[in-house]
Amino acid sequence: MVDSTRIALLGFGRIEHAAFDAFFRVASRRCPAYAQESDFRLADFVIVDATDAVACAAVREAGLVARTVALGQPALAGALLQLARPLNLMQVVRALDQVVAASTAAAEIAEREGLFVVTPESDPPAAPDDAPVRRRRGLHMEHILVVDDSEIALRFMATHLQRFGFQIHLAKSGEEALRRVAERRFAFVFLDVRMEGLDGFQTCKAIKRADYPPGLAAPTVVMLTCLAGPADKLRATMAGADAYLTKPLREVELLKVVGEREIALHAYAETAASSTMR
Repeated sequence: MVDSTRIALLGFGRIEHAAFDAFFRVASRRCPAYAQESDFRLADFVIVDATDAVACAAVREAGLVARTVALGQPALAGALLQLARPLNLMQVVRALDQVVAASTAAAEIAEREGLFVVTPESDPPAAPDDAPVRRRRGLHMEHILVVDDSEIALRFMATHLQRFGFQIHLAKSGEEALRRVAERRFAFVFLDVRMEGLDGFQTCKAIKRADYPPGLAAPTVVMLTCLAGPADKLRATMAGADAYLTKPLREVELLKVVGEREIALHAYAETAASSTMR
């Protein structure tokens, strides 16, 4: 089981809580991994709504200000970090990564110097970026398909995507991708734009227009290219692509794409549940 850094939330409204919930579902797959902690006193770090005076007072009374990331204004004196609004999950995850990296470095220095550091019931430091990805117990592994006619590009993409806990499948042509999509349900399809035979635009259009069983939508299609010209972006949009990213892929961009899908699914599920007739 992969250990997660435990994060608690204090003082946020329903909409922002929903965004954070989607983030934590994604962040539990990555490395370093984050998990939401319901009791802020037991969390490794706390994210607090700086506009909520009661929440800020609770953090101060518990003596946790030094482990708190404050979001918004006014400034929380002594906070580990102060982030601006509006809520930007990419900004939050970058901040958490920096905090965890600093904590891990401090622990490594202490161990190297023969010091004994006591922390209040905290989990072990998050795994470094090059640590092998292990499947988290009880976590459903979503399947994703990476399509590129370059073997090197395929392996590069697989290495980055595996860190998010996905089950990776590879295809070397648009034609092969269409066969694979017809055989298995994929959450995502990452498509290189320029391939021999069916290119990425043609493949994307075919995937989006295919017939799927009732209740199942087409996979989220992410177009990948070394170039990012407006003409290619327009063609990708017209082909039905959900996102358009440049290579080499950056983790924060991937997290944004995956996180936005999780938020959309969460919102859809809530809407469907509230509208179901009983």
